[in-house]
Amino acid sequence: MKLGHVALTASDPGLVADFYQRFLGLHRLAEVVTEETGPMVLLSTGTARAPELLVMSNPEGMHVAFKVDTLGELRELYRVAPEQGARILFSFDHGSTFSFYVRDPAGNACEVYWETGRRPSGGNRPIDLSKSEEELLELTPS
Repeated sequence: MKLGHVALTASDPGLVADFYQRFLGLHRLAEVVTEETGPMVLLSTGTARAPELLVMSNPEGMHVAFKVDTLGELRELYRVAPEQGARILFSFDHGSTFSFYVRDPAGNACEVYWETGRRPSGGNRPIDLSKSEEELLELTPS
């Protein structure tokens, strides 16, 4: 498992993104607007990499995300999350990832995700991560 990305919130995402570009030399990958996040800027430490810092206007979107290597690891963390004190909020098929979100004991949001190999879908479809790995893999390319 490794740190995938951090999502910060700001009333002016562009202003905050400009700061990280100037201060740390991050690269602006895209600017998007979604219903869930409002205006959002995606930043990375390298131009060909996935976003590592997201800055959005919706304060509900603030979270830290961890990437797992396998679907099995994602399913196991999903299974043990309640036993470890993590309150599962929801799980999504984002197209390019299967993800679930929890709150830690202090109320911080945390996403755990696995990259499916599919293109981003631009949507958040609910997914049942308690299904078998075979059932879930049917949703991904072979």
